[in-house]
Amino acid sequence: MLKRFITNTLWSTLALLMMSVLFTLSGFFILEQIKPVAGSLIIALFCVLLFIGCLIGQRLHFSKSLSFVSIIILPVILCAVLFLLGLAVPFIGYMVQYPSAVWSEAFGLSADYMNEPDAFRYYAVLIIHYLISALSLFIGAYKKHREN
Repeated sequence: MLKRFITNTLWSTLALLMMSVLFTLSGFFILEQIKPVAGSLIIALFCVLLFIGCLIGQRLHFSKSLSFVSIIILPVILCAVLFLLGLAVPFIGYMVQYPSAVWSEAFGLSADYMNEPDAFRYYAVLIIHYLISALSLFIGAYKKHREN
């Protein structure tokens, strides 16, 4: 059980980071190339990544006692820890936090992160982004469990 827990946590964290990097790179490309319809294309890109997350989640182990914590809670916490480690190694912090910048750019939200309400919104969007991405992994694992 511990092996499955650790496997789920590591693969979920890796999948979240991979989805984050793909979202950021593709998102900034879309923002630079197709500015007028960037918001709807960013949403479409995110939906595609959620579908990929669902497919990845089908490879994870599911059990009622460990899945929610090992697929959703701990990977999001590990992403937050990576962000805090990013204070020492900026590339890691940027990699983890840039999905929020893509969302902000796509929908014309304020980029003044020194302003307290804007900073709160920036990090709230980031947390919601990761929670929804982790939820797609969980749904994939649950779907595979229901089929078996």
